[in-house]
Formats: sequence, C-alpha cells, structure tokens
Amino acid sequence: MPHAPSEAMPSRKAARSRAFVQQSRRMGRVERLAPGHVRVVSSTRLFGFLFGGAGIALAAGAVAAGLHQPEPGLVAALAAMSLLFLAVGFLPAWDRIVLEIRPGSIEFERRSRRKREHGTVPREALLRVRSDRVVRRGNDHSEVRYPLSLVFDPARVPQAIPAELAVREFRDEARARAEAEALARDLVLPLEDAIGREPVLRPPDALDARVAREDDPGPPPPGLGIHRAGGPAELEVTSGTPRGRALLVGVAIASLSTSAAGLAFMAGLGGSRPIAVLAAFAGVELVFVAMLLSTAWLQHWRLSAAMGCLELERRLGPVTVSRKRVPLMKIEGVRAAASGPLGSGLTILSDARILRIPQLRSEAVEWLRCWVAFQAGE
Repeated sequence: MPHAPSEAMPSRKAARSRAFVQQSRRMGRVERLAPGHVRVVSSTRLFGFLFGGAGIALAAGAVAAGLHQPEPGLVAALAAMSLLFLAVGFLPAWDRIVLEIRPGSIEFERRSRRKREHGTVPREALLRVRSDRVVRRGNDHSEVRYPLSLVFDPARVPQAIPAELAVREFRDEARARAEAEALARDLVLPLEDAIGREPVLRPPDALDARVAREDDPGPPPPGLGIHRAGGPAELEVTSGTPRGRALLVGVAIASLSTSAAGLAFMAGLGGSRPIAVLAAFAGVELVFVAMLLSTAWLQHWRLSAAMGCLELERRLGPVTVSRKRVPLMKIEGVRAAASGPLGSGLTILSDARILRIPQLRSEAVEWLRCWVAFQAGE
C-alpha cells in the first residue's frame, strides 16, 4: 500500500539532481549469498574501460603510423591522444565500492585514486532502497533509464560511501521495479519509488500490497474522452488533447514541407535518378505523417475489468493493435504521469507487467486512477 513521503526523504528536485550525478557515473551488480547476506558491487569500470580501450586503439594507431608512414607530427599527435585517453580511463577503471551487507553490520571496501579503504558501519546506516527515473540527453537524442540505488545516513557512514550509492541501471521500468522490490525484500528495507511525480515510500511488509480501494467515481464526466462501453466495468478511452493534437499537426506539416523541399531539390538535380527512388522517399514520408495523425485522432483504448483481470486494448480505429491483461489482485499501484507536450498519462503497476494509457487530460487521468483503484483495490 503506498505511503506518503517521509519527512526524512529529500525534496523531489534535490533528489533528482543528486540521483542524476550519482546514477550517471556508477554501475554494478548485486549478489545474494545467503538470507540477509547481500554483496553489492558499484563501480565506474565500464566508463574507464571505454576510455582505456580508446587509448589502446590510439596507441596502436601511433605504432602503425610510425612503422608504415613515419611522420613525426602524426605519430606524436596519436601518442598524445592515447596517453590522454588512458589517463582519463585509469581512475574510473580502478574505482570500486564493495559492500558486504549482513543483518548486524556492513563491511565496505573502497578502492579509488590508488588507495584502498576498509571498514565497518552499523547496519542501521542503510536507510532504504531507491528506484528512480532519469533522462539522459545526448546531442541528437534522449533516453530514459531506471537506476537502482542504496540510500545511507550520511552522518553514520564515512566519506568513502556516498549518501546515495548507484548499484544497477535498467532500460525497462518493469524490470527495474522487480529488482528494486527484490533487493528491498532481501535487505528488509523500505523501498522509495521515485519514478513518479512524487516519491512514495513503501515499508518492507507492503512491497506486494494490493492497491488501496477507493470510492466509486461514478459515471465519467463529459468532455474527458471517457465513455462507458456496455457497462460500468468497461470503458472506452480516447487519446489526444487539443494541445497535443496541434503539436502533432505542426510536426506533420514541418515534416511534409521539409520532404517536399528535398524532393524538389533531388528532382532538380536531373540525371538518371530513378523515379522509384523518389517514390519510395515520398512513400516513407506519407507513412510517417499518417502514423502521426492516426496517433492524434484514431488511437483509443478499451479498458475493462472482468473475470478477475484488468484488460487493456489499444486500437487504431477499428483495428486492435495490442491486448494486455493483468490480474486485479496483482495491481499494486496506479500512478499519474507528469504532464508533457502531448498530455498526461496513466500507469497501472504490477509485478507481472506495467500498463500505460498516454496522451490524456489531467482530469481524465485522475478519474481513471480512481476507477482502477475502485475496481482493483481491496
């Protein structure tokens, strides 16, 4: 059963900022050795090996250039770059934290900057397990990751152990959720779920608790894109918001304009360019625009609770694209996603799978959250 955030938990903004710094640098593994005995390894080895491998490749290039094309300037440049990459990769490849977590104590070993630190801290210094969501932005893309970390009391651990130690990182939220619950269960610790808009702290005995039942929200209010389909336990949900649809139309127009300019330029070049190539280019563009517009106007969802299961169908017009089911008794939470350019979204959580309905109005998300809690809660 979800609990309100504890006062000891960090603010949402500060927690996300610190999580991004820690989680973007460390990776590791978890080994379950015995009941209550867990070994956690956290390191920046992968980061170091990437730079070290680049340094070795540059060193090989310098040797090859010296043997086959003896140009001192080129060899010196490659050698200097190789030394730089090797130096940058050495410290991260060496840095590692190992924790032996037992019921009564935590033994740690920190290896960094050519020195080793050993010690023991009380078991009570480990406060909770944390699961978070971070967005990594690159030059031309962004990706969502779900890091798993251990949160310590900074007043009871040495500087060798960070207050929030990243352990593992996942691409899939369902797997991240399952691993976080498993680790919290093994260590008998609370789990801080910080993936949603606000952190939620779940005690060890409520990790598998069913979602709390709420009152019947009644018939869906008009104007939200939600309609009953055959009965109170079956709903038809239309995706899309006015702002989101306008944005998708803008993207479609910009894409068509760019493609038309590209086709005109290619046609103006003349030559023996086959018509089939231009037609294929135009066909790909039309398919892309059709997908955008179908997402804006044709996408809808059928949500029904029957025979002990919650079923979610995704449809594009009359075509059923996907169908997913989860037992009602396995639903552990219902979360409203943060609002974005295309709208908000509803996330239904369970250990088996995670169901999502995106691109909704905030009022529709809140009504659906109450409806799912009424149908699945206890």
